[in-house]
Amino acid sequence: MKPPETAAPASTKVLTDAEAGLKDIGSDLGGSAGLEPLRRNGGPTKTHALRRSSRAIDKGPPDAPRKDQRGVRRRDPDIGSFERQVFRPVSPDVSRR
Repeated sequence: MKPPETAAPASTKVLTDAEAGLKDIGSDLGGSAGLEPLRRNGGPTKTHALRRSSRAIDKGPPDAPRKDQRGVRRRDPDIGSFERQVFRPVSPDVSRR
């Protein structure tokens, strides 16, 4: 009979963010990331929407997924799982009067 597996010993090394290659978004952007509170914005999990003033807008890597977790298409990717959508008003076509 095989002995039961045990948890890793307390001396197991835990990597720091720097050792794991992780960066803090806020410090990368030079301040607050400009996030809304965590809530249901569509998609399978809650997300932090980006405020209009967020410095994370259009700062995502070029190899980011083509859609955010909600399925919204990314043009210039934002950082994170939420792509801010900008709706521009449609100008009336004055040539058809």
